[in-house]
Amino acid sequence: MKPELMKPILKKIETKDIVVALLIIGIAVLAYFNIESYEEEQTSSWSEEAFSQEFLAMKMHLENFEYQVTLADNTDLLFSQTALNPIFPEADDIIVLSQSEVTISKELSDKLLAWVDSGGHVILDLQSYEGVSVFSTNQFLKSLGVSTQYSEDSRIEDSNENLVTSVNTADFDEIEVNLYADIYIELDSGMGDVVYSAAPFEEYDKTQPTLVQLEYGKGLVTLMTDVLVWNNYQIEDNDNLLWLHQLAQGSDTLFVFSYRDPIMWYQVIARYSPAFYWILLVTILFFAWHNAIRFGAVVSLSHHIMTYFSQHIKAAGEFYWANNQQNKLIEEVRQQLKDELLTKLSRQNLSDEQIIEALGKISHWPAETLHHLLFEKNKLNESSFTKLMQGLQTLRKMI
Repeated sequence: MKPELMKPILKKIETKDIVVALLIIGIAVLAYFNIESYEEEQTSSWSEEAFSQEFLAMKMHLENFEYQVTLADNTDLLFSQTALNPIFPEADDIIVLSQSEVTISKELSDKLLAWVDSGGHVILDLQSYEGVSVFSTNQFLKSLGVSTQYSEDSRIEDSNENLVTSVNTADFDEIEVNLYADIYIELDSGMGDVVYSAAPFEEYDKTQPTLVQLEYGKGLVTLMTDVLVWNNYQIEDNDNLLWLHQLAQGSDTLFVFSYRDPIMWYQVIARYSPAFYWILLVTILFFAWHNAIRFGAVVSLSHHIMTYFSQHIKAAGEFYWANNQQNKLIEEVRQQLKDELLTKLSRQNLSDEQIIEALGKISHWPAETLHHLLFEKNKLNESSFTKLMQGLQTLRKMI
């Protein structure tokens, strides 16, 4: 076969390969963008309240043992003289504060300390989501001189399992509670006497505890690195329930406070009146349209017909006037008009009279009007400047 006869065959094969490759790529791209991930949904036996209230299981469990449990999400209700439904615990009640990085005022802190001193029992969560924490907004913990530190023990860092803290009960039985082990509790002052402490490793019971109990006056303060061991997900793990019953002994009423992000005003509107945002959007769009310069096809204004083009020139004139560049614009447009006229007439140069004469034949406008548009340099106000520009642009359209 001659070489020149082989070229078309090779070209044909190459084109076919390209087409097939493009088809494969196209099919692959379509498949990629049309494959939807599949998520299987399973119906949960939990109620909506269980998802919204993390200590509901704890409440229901204790109520089976004739405890009275109140769930709240605002510590400002404690000892309040102005709240609608204030909470005034008795001396033998228990208060559980499940979040430490919240704001507790000095006034509320003093009331809590006085209540503990009279015989109350406070259980505090000390889990710090920012690592080292001094709980700067929690005046109650600052009064107790409590802070947390990250543990540097390699056994905690290398552990793949959830470490537990062994706790001795009143009957001297040992139970296991899965407290947060990455941090430990530090006491920076002598506020209260330490009556018990525990850690994941026995040698740290005194120096790096995850559980500390302080005797303050007639009452008790229990510090834990994680009170969430009693939430709906963890309450049945290890011996968490046994530890709860151990702490609740001697009392029949608990007040459990869990922190929730405050609902902002815009979230309240979206929840109860979403139509407000649609009305607001329409109002903003209407306001913008009302105040904008309009470029409609035909606009009636003071018995004059304003076309799209003349309205555009008016807007441009207003811009140049506002920026004090009106004289520059006038000279540029006049020069462009003269250049286009010379091009149309195939001339190199024309006198002023010849320009007026030529434009008069084209536009049929009076010579005085043309002389005013092209050569006069009188001082103009904003309105006359805009009219002059409209006249020049109209002449340019005629050429």
